[in-house]
Amino acid sequence: MNIRDEVLLFFRKNISKNVDENYIINNPNYLGDETNLLLEDFIKKFDIQSGYLEVDKYFNKLPSFWEIITFSRDKKQKYPIITVSHMIEVAKRKEWFDPE
Repeated sequence: MNIRDEVLLFFRKNISKNVDENYIINNPNYLGDETNLLLEDFIKKFDIQSGYLEVDKYFNKLPSFWEIITFSRDKKQKYPIITVSHMIEVAKRKEWFDPE
C-alpha cells in the first residue's frame, strides 16, 4: 500500500469512513485536545521525525463551561486549513510543515 492510501485509511479509521484528500481535519468541530491524541498516533505510525505542529494555531480549544451550557461556541473555520492531502505530504516527507 502506498503512503497516500495509508494516510487515507488512517483518517478513515480515526475520523470518518467518508474522508477523502480534500477533507479538512481541523474543522471547527474537532478540538485541540482530541487532535493531540490523533496526531500523536499519526506521528508514530508515519515516523514523522521533524518539524513542530503548533496545535493552538490550527485547532479550536475546548469550550468553556459557559459555552457548553449556552451552545454559544463559535463553529466557524477561523484557523488555517489542514487537509488530508497536506497530511499525505507530511507523511511522505516525514516532517511537519505548515500548510500554504
